Amino acid sequence: MKNNIIIGFLSILPCLHLVQAQISQEMATQMVLDSISSMGIEYYMIGIHNDIQTSAREESFLYFVHEYSQSFQTQVVFFAVSLSNGNCRSWTDVPPDASSINEWRLYTNLSKPENEAVFDFSAWKETLMSPPRQNIVGGNTPEKYAVILNGGKDTYSNPINFWYDCSAVYSTLVYAYGYSPNNIYVLISDGINPAPDTYYRSDAHNPPKELTPGLNPNIDSLARCIPISSPLDLDGNGTNDIQYAATKENLTTVFNLLSEQVSSDDYVFIFVTDHGGKNNNGESTIALWGENQTISASEFTKEINKLSAQNISILMGQCFSGGFVPMVAREGRTIATASPANDSAWFNQKSYYTEFIYYWISAALGQTPEGNYVDADYNNDGIRSMHEIFLFAQEYDTLNHNSQYASWPDNLGDYVSLNGLEACAGTDLFNTTISTNRTINDCSIQISYSTLKTGKKLILNHDIFTEIGLGFIMESGSELEIN
Repeated sequence: MKNNIIIGFLSILPCLHLVQAQISQEMATQMVLDSISSMGIEYYMIGIHNDIQTSAREESFLYFVHEYSQSFQTQVVFFAVSLSNGNCRSWTDVPPDASSINEWRLYTNLSKPENEAVFDFSAWKETLMSPPRQNIVGGNTPEKYAVILNGGKDTYSNPINFWYDCSAVYSTLVYAYGYSPNNIYVLISDGINPAPDTYYRSDAHNPPKELTPGLNPNIDSLARCIPISSPLDLDGNGTNDIQYAATKENLTTVFNLLSEQVSSDDYVFIFVTDHGGKNNNGESTIALWGENQTISASEFTKEINKLSAQNISILMGQCFSGGFVPMVAREGRTIATASPANDSAWFNQKSYYTEFIYYWISAALGQTPEGNYVDADYNNDGIRSMHEIFLFAQEYDTLNHNSQYASWPDNLGDYVSLNGLEACAGTDLFNTTISTNRTINDCSIQISYSTLKTGKKLILNHDIFTEIGLGFIMESGSELEIN
């Protein structure tokens, strides 16, 4: 069906709605968009030439339109719309090559492509429904913050898969878990720069990790890539969501801002999808934007350590991401990585996502991009915990055979979800006199302004933590045991 549409599209000659009068660029653009729409084409790239006096024979607005499909064609349609009277002519030609693509202002329409599986958030957007929340420890609802990072290195090393990963994670946080967009910091490739920074492959079902060195991406029909600028709108609501280029300086800026905003009661989720590598010291690294620009596991952890959040969860999809696990180890944290410290990570074969992230998001949402129901709530407590989400992704990921997971303490991930620390019932001893031997078993235990009387023993058995606050007094001969 897609090939039939393309054939019909490439044979189109007139533009629609000829006006025979002086027109604006907005009117010319709408004429081209109407022509695209009349052919039923929803998934395309459109470029508007920066200089109207180009190869057109008269002063015209010059456009090219390239439809994305499972099998990219070698030709695109060019439209020249006259400024003076709106007359329009069209012809087919090869796409602009890498040397001339910067002469065009690129616009994209990344709606759901046929024959490709992408996560659909329309139902979530309509209902603005968040999963039921359980009681938070202490009865407080923390603020939720997130950092989304994709460096990508350069245009031809940065496949569109990474953008799709970021788009799905962003939408999951906002629409399924109620994050405020103001609390999500997004650093993707070159940020808001309109220049091309990512690409589509012709063999979209099996995109390789990078292009063959020296390959002309616009000539080879089997491995050709189409460079575009990453859409700034991650969730399709008309608002730009990408704020920063993925540089080391911007990462420092973001974590400095977060360190001022995040309190000890808050929750932070950190997501990385990218290329990974190793530096000369053997540390795992994340590719940032720019040739040879990376951040090491120790440097990244230094940024994370600026945050005082009660709980921090980290999800990483890049190669060698397991090398970050021992670095980030600290009380109150969980981490899941697609690969171990010495292995690669892979793209999903049926979609535009990376494999591990595809299944991780499916578990977090409760459905796959194809709409199939997913039940990752293995203990039936109504919560998709970080540990459960990892277990689902690990089970169904067929390409990454040694994904990594850790939490501190070991069972923290059973109580933490994308909503933060949930379903962890707590005992709060405040202004209490303990005059008998007593044992308390609970997920979390907090004691403040209380007195343990002489000769009495208090045993505290916690799952997550025990906090001894101000004003707790142990009289002589009393005994406190914490397990």
